[in-house]
Amino acid sequence: MIRLLATALVLSLAAPAAAQTSALEQARLESEAYPQDYGAAVRLAAAATAAERHDLALLAWDRAVAVSGGNLDTALGRTVTLLALDRGREARAQAAEATTLAPESSPAWTTRGWALRNATGFAPPQYHLLGSEVAYTRATHLDPGDRTAACGLAWTRLLLGDRIGARIAFGRMVEADLGDACALEGGAAAAPRVRFGGTTSFTGTLYGPGAPSTGGISVAGRAWGLIDELVGFQVAGRGSVTDPASGGYGQWEVWGGASVKHRGLGLEFLGAVLGSNDRAAIRGVVGGRAWATFGPSLILEASRGMYSDGDVSNLAAILKVPTTSFLTLHVGAAATWSTGLGQGPGGALIGQPYAPPSPDPVLPSARFGATLSSPPGERGVDLTVEGRVGPELRPVRFDEPSVWNVLGRMVGSLDIDARIRLPRGGGLLLGYEIVGLQRAGEPTYQTHLITVGLSVGGSGDLP
Repeated sequence: MIRLLATALVLSLAAPAAAQTSALEQARLESEAYPQDYGAAVRLAAAATAAERHDLALLAWDRAVAVSGGNLDTALGRTVTLLALDRGREARAQAAEATTLAPESSPAWTTRGWALRNATGFAPPQYHLLGSEVAYTRATHLDPGDRTAACGLAWTRLLLGDRIGARIAFGRMVEADLGDACALEGGAAAAPRVRFGGTTSFTGTLYGPGAPSTGGISVAGRAWGLIDELVGFQVAGRGSVTDPASGGYGQWEVWGGASVKHRGLGLEFLGAVLGSNDRAAIRGVVGGRAWATFGPSLILEASRGMYSDGDVSNLAAILKVPTTSFLTLHVGAAATWSTGLGQGPGGALIGQPYAPPSPDPVLPSARFGATLSSPPGERGVDLTVEGRVGPELRPVRFDEPSVWNVLGRMVGSLDIDARIRLPRGGGLLLGYEIVGLQRAGEPTYQTHLITVGLSVGGSGDLP
């Protein structure tokens, strides 16, 4: 049966249009003359597929089902035809039925893997890709010589970001057949590569009534690299000045980090040196995060900041859940505690140590948000909205990276960020955040931040 479908696809590319039309007409006449003939219905489906008349092919397969009661061949034929008609949900259901009818059939599992790998619609693609990998793996176990299943499994691993696993799979195919087109094309796509990029941004800050300052400005930059989607590194820096018109108070931070990830698991370490106008106030921050992605992603973050007016520790757990192909929701909980901070006004980086310093109570907080993305491509828009509720003391923003170095504790925030994708890996960054801050014994005041930035990116093959 699979050979019949493959032959039909080859004929659709190689045979002249007139010959295809003649074959289709003959098959149609035969099917009309023998409406209860299963073979006539199957031949009509094959001829219609070769002529790219997928609507007619589906009608023919439906007739074959009506005549025979349905079997593995009709299930596979309907799956392929439904995929050609871009009716992915029905195709996946039909493919699942095929594996139910013949659970020990390698072609059935191969077709199911194909239906899942080529899924379209609103469902998050990562869920279908994981299912596709399972189906292709089952097919290769049932028939180690199934080249179609081996090809599909290798490509699925590549789409999942497992470049090493994909290269191994394509390499095995080449060892078995040096001229295998799938293996040669896939091996080139999975070749070792490096990706790199950078961002630069400018932020203006405006403090509301009751704040100790009127406003400020900051400039930030970040450069990153990722080797073979496995090992990453980054350097970043930020400088800011509060009340620049009156001489202001300046501070800076320099970050470095490294990460490793594979098959949905990842680990990242970050460190920073922070300083201010007073050179004696140089302090540091260390932190890290770990994540596991199996459809949804669970992220754990931890950081510790060591400042002249006390030490601060932060822990957070975030769950990200893709709900559709364009919408991801996330929710998280965090806890922060310090030694010394919060017992008096103090400074952002410099200030007199509180006497006597003692641990503050653990302060819980929560965060929630969503990311809305247009379809993948060079051009598009990614919009992220995040709200935070509850007190936080100088939390580390791992994605930037940066540390919120403020005079008072954060009591809540709302952040809206947009990235407008530009050709060749570029992007325009726009952001607005409103933050509620509170100093000991004083009313809450607001801070407004407006950010504009640019991002660039590129990639290249490794030797």
